[in-house]
Amino acid sequence: MAKEKEKGEAAENPHLNPALAGKYRIVGTHCPVILNTTIGDIDFRTLTEEQAEQLVADGMIYIERV
Repeated sequence: MAKEKEKGEAAENPHLNPALAGKYRIVGTHCPVILNTTIGDIDFRTLTEEQAEQLVADGMIYIERV
C-alpha cells in the first residue's frame, strides 16, 4: 500500500525530487525550474529538504508541506 501511495505522489509531482515525496508537493506550476526565488534559482528535481523547508518558510506559492 505504501508503494502505491508513493507512486501516486510521484505521478502527481513528476518534477519533485523523489526524496521529498510524501513530505512536500508542487502546486500551481508544471515547470521543474523556478527562477529568482528567495534562495536563488531552484530546480524541483534536485531540491533538498532543507531548501524546500526554506521556500515554505519564505511563503513560496509553488511548494507546500503535505
